[in-house]
Amino acid sequence: PQWSGKKVCVVGSGPAGLAAADQLNHRGHSVTVVEREARCGGLLTYGIPNMKLPKDVVRRRINLMTDEGVSFVTGVDASDPSVARRLLGDYDAVILCCGAERPRPLDVSAEGVSGVYYGTEYLKAAVERQSFGLEPAVPAAEGRDVVIVGTGDTASDCVATALRQGCRSVVQLVRRGIEDYLEDGRLPLDYAHEEALAVFGGDPRRFGVQVRELVSENGALTGVVTSEGETLPCTLLIAATGFAGCAPAVCEAFGVEHGRTVQTAEGRFSTNVEKVFAAGDMRRGQSLVVWAIAEGRTAAAEVDAYLTGYTNLVRTV
Repeated sequence: PQWSGKKVCVVGSGPAGLAAADQLNHRGHSVTVVEREARCGGLLTYGIPNMKLPKDVVRRRINLMTDEGVSFVTGVDASDPSVARRLLGDYDAVILCCGAERPRPLDVSAEGVSGVYYGTEYLKAAVERQSFGLEPAVPAAEGRDVVIVGTGDTASDCVATALRQGCRSVVQLVRRGIEDYLEDGRLPLDYAHEEALAVFGGDPRRFGVQVRELVSENGALTGVVTSEGETLPCTLLIAATGFAGCAPAVCEAFGVEHGRTVQTAEGRFSTNVEKVFAAGDMRRGQSLVVWAIAEGRTAAAEVDAYLTGYTNLVRTV
């Protein structure tokens, strides 16, 4: 495309950020994607296990975008106010695509107890260990009794990852009753529950049950007491309880209004700060990868119109 003379910075290299960068690059803008982590891809790299999304697929897409002219810079923490000021000064537009990474906490205190982690922490550590040869602080499930709290894709991915790591046992506690999940009188199984059934001979889910208390010895987790009064052996407790919204530090560094998500005008992606836009889970809230891609593409159309006065990019949402 013909070079527009405009520079755009995309903060965050997850699905929304990649989609926005790809579209804007095709329109002739100079696009730089900055990422806090050591590798690009965001949720695609660190939040989705390899058996669902091989990392060479993500790497291939990033390589294609690099060949097309998009610049990727890792190790950039945009929650640092000095970094935010520099980005605002150097670029004609900034798109915040930092996801909804703030986890919803457990209802019990884990202070002083080791062995308790959030689902995103556990999945990220599994990818770093398997794909990048690192040894993160979050332990693998090998030889451990694993209890996972929550439901949805993250909880299922944690079950499947624990199985692949060789856990001794795995139990998934679901707060709502089983009747909320029945379809035509039957309980559907996703891939993780089918695998647990094959490995251990039973569905790992227990419905209508919550963690009431943690049991530990010398600060190390040994079990959990459920709302039914049962004590389950547990040396690795994973909270896959959903997300409470976007991390506020980036919003505050750029001065954008936010609650659980970044506040934008109705049906738009512009924030209260001139030339700063937001897209993906950071604007929409926790959702699917396809929604993040759609948000990124539509935000790109709005940014393109802001920079040039018109756009021929299609708004997908």
